[in-house]
Amino acid sequence: MRLQEPTESSDANRKQQIREAGAVSDDHANVNFPPPLIHLLGGAAGLAMSVIYPLQIPQLTLLWWLGLGLMSVALILAAMGFREFSQAGNPVPPNRQIEGLMTGGPFRFSRNPLYLALALFHAGIALVIASVWLLLSLIPVLFLVRYYVIEREEAYLKRRFGQVYLEYQRHVRRWI
Repeated sequence: MRLQEPTESSDANRKQQIREAGAVSDDHANVNFPPPLIHLLGGAAGLAMSVIYPLQIPQLTLLWWLGLGLMSVALILAAMGFREFSQAGNPVPPNRQIEGLMTGGPFRFSRNPLYLALALFHAGIALVIASVWLLLSLIPVLFLVRYYVIEREEAYLKRRFGQVYLEYQRHVRRWI
């Protein structure tokens, strides 16, 4: 099942409740700092630390291949996730209203496959270039994505889809 559309009456009731509560002026997750930019800035900080204070992972062929594998899985996962967004007619940016809950494709096993793909790609690059700092920069990045982005998105999806989202949330993990 790819798309769960709210009924017109339940959708109208939720929008009215949101307006009355003054929660948000627009119906979206209110995430105005793009998650890829969070990874890019975190990665840049990790690379800067690598220049200032070089600290490398042992350059083992196995780790290099593992990094390439993670990056490949990330690209495939992202492509599948983007395909689901396209098929559902939903925008990818989290500061835009979505029309339906996506539960197919990679959303069957992860509520956040695009964020998972970003994390895998970040880790993969760190292993390929053998950078401890780039790998360590993933920790604060994941913290920001989890508490700034995902928390807001989950609150929005609960408002927008109610019980349908809560049921989906019970059956599908946040990451994997």
